[in-house]
Amino acid sequence: MGFKGLAHIGIYTSDICKTKQFYMDYFDFKFVNEVVLEKPNNITLKIAFLDLNGLVLEILESSDQSVSRKGSGGSIEHFAIRVEHLDLIVNDLKTKGLVFETEKPLQNEKLNAKMIFLRGVSEERIELFEYL
Repeated sequence: MGFKGLAHIGIYTSDICKTKQFYMDYFDFKFVNEVVLEKPNNITLKIAFLDLNGLVLEILESSDQSVSRKGSGGSIEHFAIRVEHLDLIVNDLKTKGLVFETEKPLQNEKLNAKMIFLRGVSEERIELFEYL
């Protein structure tokens, strides 16, 4: 018995297909499975799970589009994906059309790390993070 660690990060979207493809195409997430749940009031909830070396994203699309929140809702400001060779990854993603919040990664000496931020399909804030 005990806490084991992070199970997954849930992201609401208005387009589950587009969101799945974004994470699989740009960040090498792998598709795990997808289910559809029937909720009260004839509402359906599509849920897809994607995995990147144990970092699991739960992508949720409700037939009630009012619950498909946008951006930094609640108290989670962002989530980070740990990478190696951040500069090369940023250059590659820029050639594929992704736009970052800053021109180049920021370096933080206290953390001994570099990081850069971008937005996902549903305006979720994503940090790419590399320890130096």
